[in-house]
Amino acid sequence: MTLSLHSIALFASLAFSAFPALAKVPAPRPIEGLPEEFAAIASFYQSALTVTGGTTPTEVLDATLADGFQSLNIEGAEDATALAGQLEHFWKLIPDMRWDIQEVLVDGNRVMVRSIASGSPKGDFFGMTLDGSKAFRIDTIDIHTIEDGRITQVYHLEGWATALGQLND
Repeated sequence: MTLSLHSIALFASLAFSAFPALAKVPAPRPIEGLPEEFAAIASFYQSALTVTGGTTPTEVLDATLADGFQSLNIEGAEDATALAGQLEHFWKLIPDMRWDIQEVLVDGNRVMVRSIASGSPKGDFFGMTLDGSKAFRIDTIDIHTIEDGRITQVYHLEGWATALGQLND
């Protein structure tokens, strides 16, 4: 599915009027295969996971996550506040952090995103003290559930062991 610039602009203007918190969040770039009603996914990757200027992860998450949001993995669940704190820390620790979407699959209100996360940490990163001269590049898989245009939950897997190996070389 290819989205026209007109339909993206229309959706963005409707979203900004329906959700005032979105007014601070940069309009997301279109993502191939992602229907307009899932624009929160684009904002999540382009403006919360990826370090940008002019906003913060907390502002983006406030605009894209539903009340009662849960971030889930094998270690358990985190709420929106915990995720925002983690991302705020990562933005400081990895000032060039990027999460680039490689593939999107949609099934009903569920969206699977395969992406590549990359960056050059400066500081204490999983017990390693780094100066920003080494970078990592890892695979990630997320399965999002969307309700009323907001992300209600995400199951996520990241290859952090691969990152540690790359940074330790």
